[in-house]
Amino acid sequence: MSKEIALKHIRKKFDAKTSEIEKEYDKKIKELETKLFYKKKEKNARLAKAEKQFRKDSVVFFKGTVGQEDYSWLNEWLMKNKEKEIKEVAKRHETKQVNKIKKMSTEDYLFYYFNNPKVEERLKKEMEQNKSEEAKRLSSILAKLKVEYLRLQRTSI
Repeated sequence: MSKEIALKHIRKKFDAKTSEIEKEYDKKIKELETKLFYKKKEKNARLAKAEKQFRKDSVVFFKGTVGQEDYSWLNEWLMKNKEKEIKEVAKRHETKQVNKIKKMSTEDYLFYYFNNPKVEERLKKEMEQNKSEEAKRLSSILAKLKVEYLRLQRTSI
């Protein structure tokens, strides 16, 4: 066998072996990517379920803390405020934010509202400017929630 033929044969074996290795690892990588995809999907589902349970528990907490009547009033007030906020955001041409707020349920908006510092600042200004019965009631509800929150923080330490 000549040197050239021997080298071609060796090269052919090498190419076949590298091709085999490439295919084997491409298959393994694809399997891992598929597994990773399903694990991420499972993680997101479990997180969504945990958040849903958290919101459910929080609603029970809110109702228990402020009472059913004040809780119902708060929801009505929030829905009015939601409409006002949608108009304000629409004026700024923030369509993504408008759509996000429109899609929120009452509970979602409650959490958004109480976890948004800008909204909290606006609320404080409104309450300072407007000493109506509505502002006093809202202030009372917020005070109850803050007192209960502080109590829970002290007992959990």
